[in-house]
Amino acid sequence: MIPSAGAIRWGMRLARWLPAGVLHRLARVAGWIGWHTSPARREVIARNLHFLVGDPARERRLGPRVLANMVEAAIDLWRLPSLDRAALDALVVASGLEHLDAAIAAGRGAILATAHLGPYELAGAWLAHRGYVVHAMVERMPAETSAALTAYRSSTGMQLLDRSSGPRAVLRVLKAGEVAALVCDRMVGSGAPGAVVPFGSGRREIPTGPASLAVATGARVVTGRIVRDRARGTGYHLTLDPPLDPTGQTTEALTARIGERLSAMTVAHPDEWYVLQPAWRDVG
Repeated sequence: MIPSAGAIRWGMRLARWLPAGVLHRLARVAGWIGWHTSPARREVIARNLHFLVGDPARERRLGPRVLANMVEAAIDLWRLPSLDRAALDALVVASGLEHLDAAIAAGRGAILATAHLGPYELAGAWLAHRGYVVHAMVERMPAETSAALTAYRSSTGMQLLDRSSGPRAVLRVLKAGEVAALVCDRMVGSGAPGAVVPFGSGRREIPTGPASLAVATGARVVTGRIVRDRARGTGYHLTLDPPLDPTGQTTEALTARIGERLSAMTVAHPDEWYVLQPAWRDVG
């Protein structure tokens, strides 16, 4: 769910004027309103939680939090252009950076594979802020919306790849030894190859592109997620996993391993998964 260009610009203005605590309280109110006024979204979220949680009582508790968390995540993205370096450093705590370093050191570039979990674009922006050369693949949007999104997506130096540019753009990134960040827990558009993998207690189709690129180039795949930092009570925790080596693997086998990791991270944080497409393959 992408806000309008006007909403994004107003959000960035508010992020400059209002303290973060006030913005987060407003986000929770907006999420509560969205939950109670959008039965279609409520139905999709409930379906997602059915496959990710499997406990009806917990599903009912988590449901209203999904939209509130999603609005809070959007607000923290809108804050990016107005944050100084110290504030951005404080916003994210990271673990597993050594895994990304190891993948890059292998000399074939690195594929950072993640899900629509938490403010995933913040992960790429924060890594760029820390000196990694990150190229994020983004969906094609109307020009006005794309311009508004670019204002915060590229504010820390993260570079953007239009999905319509295809695999050639990613191949150039990997050949240069840099990081290609790909969100790969759902299919986008038509015609792209995919594979149905276990996801929670159900099955979903995910793109095979990341695995195919890794097998073709030898680039390691690092899976990761950025979610609310419950230990600190504020900010986010970025976690990166040990790299997957594509050597000797088929695209299908590597896609299955990526899917296994994406499923596990989503099951662990079901109220921060922002996929509102009812694309489950199993009925239950």
